[in-house]
Amino acid sequence: MIKAFHNQTIVTINKTPANEAQFCLINGDVLREVITDLSNGTFKVYMCLAQQSTGYEMIFTRRIAEEVYGIKQKQYRTAIQELIDKGYLVP
Repeated sequence: MIKAFHNQTIVTINKTPANEAQFCLINGDVLREVITDLSNGTFKVYMCLAQQSTGYEMIFTRRIAEEVYGIKQKQYRTAIQELIDKGYLVP
């Protein structure tokens, strides 16, 4: 089990499986769904996290989100909550 500090969020990726390869594979039906279902900022966070396999646990901090992906603090918090609320992430 991953341990996190108080300012970190541990998330477990929850997505429809696709064939494994070197590429970021996302089920086409799911991709069409998230494009219309998620706000723009949340979609950006989803795409960052979708690079991982389903069930993969990782620490995704707002600092990583901002420094690596350019996602601002408020956008990060809103996106993580939206992804949890809509079932794309498991808290």
